[in-house]
Amino acid sequence: MIRAILLLLCTWLSLTCASDLAAQEALPPEITPGAMDAVSAPLVEDASLFDTHFVDAQYGWAVGAHGCIWHTTDGGAHWHQQSSHVDVRLSGVWFLDRQLGWAVGGATQPYLWTTQGIVLRTTDGGKTWKKLLAFVPALERVKFFDPQHGVAWGHGSGGEPLGLFASDDGGRNWRPLGVGVPSVWWGGDFVDQRQGIIVGPGGQMARLVAGDAVPITLDQQTTRNAHAVRLSADGIGWMVGEAGMIEHTTDRGANWEAISILPEEIANHIQWRSVATMGENVWIAGSPGSVVLHSPDAGDSWQGYATGSCTPLNQLTFADESHGWAVGDFGAILHTSDGGQTWQTQRGEAERSAVLMILENERELPLAALAKLAKCDGYRTIVHLLTPPRDDFRFDQLSATARIDEAITFLGGNAVTHAWQFPSNEHEDLDTRLAAEIVRLLRTWQPLVLIVPDAHEASTGLGKRIAAAAEIAVTQAADENHFLSLSEQLALTPWQVSRIYALLPPDMRGTHRVQSEETIAGTSLADSSIAARSLLSREFSPPEIADEFRLLASLAGEPTAQIDDLVAGLGATPGSASRRALSSQDISLAAQSQQRLIEKRRNLRNIFRASGGNPALLGQVGQMLTDMDPTAAAALLYELATHFQKAGQLDLKAATLELMARRYPSDPLVDAALVWLVQYYASGEAAHAYHQITPAVAQAIAVEVPSEVSPQTDSSVEPATATSYEKSLDFQRFTRAVQITQHIAQTRPLLHSEPQVRVPWAIAERKRSIPAVAEKYLESLSLRAPGEAWQLCGSIERWLTEPGRPKPPVPLADCRFSAEKPHLDGTFDEPMWQQEFVKFETPSSEFLFTRDEEYFYFAVRCEKDPALSYSTDDRPRTYDTDLTSHDRVSILLDMDRDYTTYFDLTIDHRGWTNDACWQDHSWNPQWFVAAGGDEKTWTIEVAIPWSELTATPPEIGDTWAIGIERFVPGKKTQSLARPLVGEPDPTNYGLLRFK
Repeated sequence: MIRAILLLLCTWLSLTCASDLAAQEALPPEITPGAMDAVSAPLVEDASLFDTHFVDAQYGWAVGAHGCIWHTTDGGAHWHQQSSHVDVRLSGVWFLDRQLGWAVGGATQPYLWTTQGIVLRTTDGGKTWKKLLAFVPALERVKFFDPQHGVAWGHGSGGEPLGLFASDDGGRNWRPLGVGVPSVWWGGDFVDQRQGIIVGPGGQMARLVAGDAVPITLDQQTTRNAHAVRLSADGIGWMVGEAGMIEHTTDRGANWEAISILPEEIANHIQWRSVATMGENVWIAGSPGSVVLHSPDAGDSWQGYATGSCTPLNQLTFADESHGWAVGDFGAILHTSDGGQTWQTQRGEAERSAVLMILENERELPLAALAKLAKCDGYRTIVHLLTPPRDDFRFDQLSATARIDEAITFLGGNAVTHAWQFPSNEHEDLDTRLAAEIVRLLRTWQPLVLIVPDAHEASTGLGKRIAAAAEIAVTQAADENHFLSLSEQLALTPWQVSRIYALLPPDMRGTHRVQSEETIAGTSLADSSIAARSLLSREFSPPEIADEFRLLASLAGEPTAQIDDLVAGLGATPGSASRRALSSQDISLAAQSQQRLIEKRRNLRNIFRASGGNPALLGQVGQMLTDMDPTAAAALLYELATHFQKAGQLDLKAATLELMARRYPSDPLVDAALVWLVQYYASGEAAHAYHQITPAVAQAIAVEVPSEVSPQTDSSVEPATATSYEKSLDFQRFTRAVQITQHIAQTRPLLHSEPQVRVPWAIAERKRSIPAVAEKYLESLSLRAPGEAWQLCGSIERWLTEPGRPKPPVPLADCRFSAEKPHLDGTFDEPMWQQEFVKFETPSSEFLFTRDEEYFYFAVRCEKDPALSYSTDDRPRTYDTDLTSHDRVSILLDMDRDYTTYFDLTIDHRGWTNDACWQDHSWNPQWFVAAGGDEKTWTIEVAIPWSELTATPPEIGDTWAIGIERFVPGKKTQSLARPLVGEPDPTNYGLLRFK
């Protein structure tokens, strides 16, 4: 039966795909889940604006979400939309004169979380904007000094970590400025290409001195983020940020002085987002946007001026000392003609939110409900998250704000804000501070509906406290006698919310709910939520069946019978202050054909979930997808691939992703697919783990191996073709990794620069005995910024080839050959164990490795934790037991040092095991474990046949990467190198030397 299925699979792959292929230009791929969709006019009308630039008092531009560009030729009396032809966040704009200008932005690739930047250029004042071939990550700001020379900054990438770039040809090409660890920059200013200051999340601040990025350290230690900076040619600069942060420098940023203007209780409510200067004038604005600060004398004195609008302001600019503009959320544009003393709203007047969600973190977001409320029904929606993102890697955490913003924007939301004051729920006055924060939010956004976490028994401590604080804050926000300072100093007047809901967990039933299979504009809420989820989680996860809400209070209006409309009955009609006008596309029912396709996608998802990884699906899915739009079809293929992975069918996942890459080469999901394919085919661990099943399935992945691999003239992924088995299957796999890497180089140069692509490629070339170029690349990584993960990889490779060089900062462990075999009893009384162990302190943990011709052995001795129970378990052991509640150790073995794929061997104090090959827990090697110990320690003695790990046991002088960790429940993880969170990188490994 299996042979018949595989024959069908082989024949189908080799015959049906070629007709679908089309050559791609070497252009950046589409870069948002909805990039191919037309942007509806209402979404652009109230899209948040992030930057504005005026060349004089008449001509100006503003850019923002959904690729929106607004232009005025009369000082803002009238604003006209210009077409950018992109649906991405445009966050920076700069003009040299009334004709020549640039706009920059970008977006995040789903699941992969690399970013793709975009650079637009106009030579006719924006009548036409041209997309330049700029292979850079997402950019936040841009500044040009003349028609050829400029700088831009934003997100770093694996290839160019610092995220700071210069152009010498008008933006056509960009080169990195300086080196550094992976960074994200929000704000900055430059005198020229060699002098400037940049600031970003995580307290990042740096100044560029003679082309080198030098970190800035403030005199006062702070966890606050700076958002904007201005620097003049004479070295005077200003930096602003969270909690009313204002810093001043007179020496180009070498030293900074904190400026205290507002009392702490007021400053804590302010997030300054922009600063503008003109002569000795300094203006500062942010959130709330109700007040703009002004100093006419370089900071000696300050005055706050009311703007008449609470909407947060993201950028300020002045054409001269009198005429200035501020842009912000809801598409707001404000203007002053008297140096900031009075302000008039030119766009977005009287707009406010219909829905304000205050949640603990992004993992709680009800994505289907957000799509229904914001994208479908047009309710202006704001999300506020009270705790910072906690991602696996530092760079992911730095870029999390942008990713969350993209996800909410994709769902039609207007803005996402993040509290800086609540990194944990340990504050003594947390409840008071939470209530004050919610009062400020209610008076700033003036919502009709407030959504907070539910205070059920299983909710987190902070979730319960948010719910309790919200009950108090709703009353206080409406009372003019509470928080008088907000009214008197920030012009935030009382506001009465009309309705309060609690967001319930998936297993609870509420009074209101939004079904994820409900349809909007030709797609389902489920499809929209999956696309948004790809920016919040690296792993595919199906949407919740429904988002459930409980009505807590109705303080105005009459609730209606519409249980899927949380705002119904509050007078928020389309086109009103809190609701967008709805386009015909938004309000029309899906056509019958669209409904059939939606039903088809739903049915296919159900088939995938119930399939158990049946390989026959791959032979049938091509026909199933023929009448679907490319975006939906690619998403379904990606989902099918994840089901194959969960079933342990990584070879079928690979075949599915290759099919997706050939059929839909421009889909955003293809980037993640191609990276995974390179890593999978290059992996020595995967090649060995699946060697027993690969010969049969290799009909689907085998490749013609030319005598010399050269770049393809057609940049589409070539279909796999069946071959004889004269060449080893491993060699074919490694060659496939090289070919896909070459395809990435031709079609996605920015992605090709990522070490997560190039390092596996280099390892594959090493295994194919074509090491020269690969080794050169690996060694070049050592030139990156010290301490950066891939710089450590490069330093290790150089040290291993040139042992006389200084040893990189990597821990070492030895595995010596033994002529005898141990008796596995957990006692370590054989001579082979009488060596020095690798040791961790407090509590004590010890590890030792040895080997013979047949087995790899290791011993573990750990001090018991007095707070835990160490009872034995005599039941028969099972594969892949959940060990998270037990004291345990984990050994990661990366035998080819690609720092991407690995064997994971986990053992707890009882001798129970959990094992995996990379992402696949269906890998179940035969290995032997004995547990022992005494009252104070527990011990483990392990033997695993070499045949389970590699076809050829390592020789003297070989070196593997190894990760060692001990997990004591409720305690800090002990680790040989940096503790592992999520998938590992070079900093999580030491080296295991075979002697």
